[in-house]
Amino acid sequence: MKLKELASTIAFCRLTGDKNTDITGIQMDSRKVQPGDLFICIQGQKFDGHDYAKQAIDHGASALVVEHDVDLNVPKLFVKKSRDAMAIIANHFYGYPSHEMKVIGVTGTNGKTSSTYMMEKIMRDAGHITGVMGTIGIKIVDQVFESDRTTLEAVDLQRNFRKMRDAGVEYCLMEVASIALEVGKVKGINFRTALFTNLTQDHLDDHGTMENYRAAKGLFFSRLGNTQGPTDKDMKYAVLNADDAASDYYAKLTSAQVITRNEQP
Repeated sequence: MKLKELASTIAFCRLTGDKNTDITGIQMDSRKVQPGDLFICIQGQKFDGHDYAKQAIDHGASALVVEHDVDLNVPKLFVKKSRDAMAIIANHFYGYPSHEMKVIGVTGTNGKTSSTYMMEKIMRDAGHITGVMGTIGIKIVDQVFESDRTTLEAVDLQRNFRKMRDAGVEYCLMEVASIALEVGKVKGINFRTALFTNLTQDHLDDHGTMENYRAAKGLFFSRLGNTQGPTDKDMKYAVLNADDAASDYYAKLTSAQVITRNEQP
C-alpha cells in the first residue's frame, strides 16, 4: 500500500518525502520492525517512540508517523496525536476486518476472561468459528498465541482481526480494559456487542477515583450503537449486569439496545 493512501485517511496531517513509498507493514515497536514497515512514533508515559525512530529506520522502516520532526531523511507523516492516527491507519491497512465479523467486547473489573471463554464454548458448540483476545492470549480457531497484555495496541488488534477473518472466524470475543479505552486502543473497532460484568474498587492507580474508573469504562458504551441499519449485521447491543449500580449509568450512555437479566415487557 502506498504511503499517500494511508495519509489520505487522516483528516489533518502533513506528508513529506516520497508520497509513493510502499508500506508493507506497520509497527510501533522498533525492535519488531521489518523492511518496508511504517514506524509509528508513540509518545507514552514511560517512553517516546521518536527516540527510537533511527533504530526503526536501521531495521528497514520505509517511513515514519511523527508528532514532531526527527532528523532522519525518510518520508514522514506528521499528525497531531500518533496513537489516534495509528488506530485509523491500521484499520485501513488491514482492510477494516472487524466489519467482516461480529466482535463482542467484555469490560469490567472481574470476569472478563471467564466470560469470553464461556461465550466461545457456547458459540463453538453451536457450530460457529471463533477467535479470542485477552489476558490468557490470542486464540484463532484452534491456534493459541501468547499476549503480554489484556488489550493489545490498535495495530496489533487490527493485525489479529485480519488473521482471524482470513481463518474464517465469525465471532471474536475480546477483553476490553478500561485503560485501553482511555488511551484509545480500541478506537475504530466495529463492536457488535459490549458486555459489562461489574465495577469494583480496583485499578485506582490508573484512574485515581471510582468516578474516573466508571467513566473510562463508560467510553465503551457511549461509542456503541449511534447508528442503526436495515440488517441484523447492523444491530448493536449493550449487555449489562443489572446487579451492578453502574449499569444504569452505562445504559444512559449508549444508543445500542440494552439487554439485562429481565427483558420481558
